[in-house]
This record gives sequence, C-alpha cells and structure tokens, in this order.
Amino acid sequence: MNHHRVTTPKEADRVGFRGSASMLVDGVDPFADPDAPVGLSCRVYQTTDGMAGSPTLEQLRRALATG
Repeated sequence: MNHHRVTTPKEADRVGFRGSASMLVDGVDPFADPDAPVGLSCRVYQTTDGMAGSPTLEQLRRALATG
C-alpha cells in the first residue's frame, strides 16, 4: 500500500483528488463520482446505511475484487 499526501488545490486538480479519504485500486478511484468537486475537503461515501466517512467493508471488498 502506498500513501500520497495531496497538499495544494493545484495538486488536487492535477490528480483529480475528490477529498480525504480517497483510495485508489490500480490507480483508479472505484468510488469516484464524476460530479463531485475536486479539491481539499473531507469526502463522504454513499453506503447502505446512508452517507459515511468511508466505504463499508463490503464496498471495499467489491472494489478490490473488480479492480
């Protein structure tokens, strides 16, 4: 696992960063919402229980299985 800290709005725009916490699988954000703004902000995820600060374990398992 690699970590990359995005620290400026310019870098967020360059890498398509849609908020923290973001995870990439093989360089792709499996939870990307193309309508979500790019920038330095907190990110929320749609789960079966509503909005949350991270995907569920099941969502992560699916993302890793298809990634």
